[in-house]
Amino acid sequence: MNKLLKSKAFLVAIVVLSLVNVAWNIFGMNRVVQRIPTPLQQQFGAASNELKNRPPGIQRGEVFLQKLKAINISNAPIEQQQALKAYIAAQEQALDALKKGGDTKSADQKLGIAAHELSKSFHQ
Repeated sequence: MNKLLKSKAFLVAIVVLSLVNVAWNIFGMNRVVQRIPTPLQQQFGAASNELKNRPPGIQRGEVFLQKLKAINISNAPIEQQQALKAYIAAQEQALDALKKGGDTKSADQKLGIAAHELSKSFHQ
């Protein structure tokens, strides 16, 4: 047993296994950290959940927009800040189009793209 512990092959194997273990743990922790929602995601989720409990209509959209604008983005990653700002702008355009009673297709498409970009920013 003493010979085995002193052999270079055994020591190399231990070092390699240790490095693999460290890499595996770092990768695993990275995946865990990515699953923890950021404060911006939590606030957005809360605003979205509240939206579901409101009756349909323009006032629903206005309240949602107010909630989105109240989200504190100061500590969020730049990508999330930009994506939320774009989403809010698209939401305003869609709400304005709805209020005017005109065609909302273009505004809805922009809102869909902004929502997709916001979702992507949450998962980076």
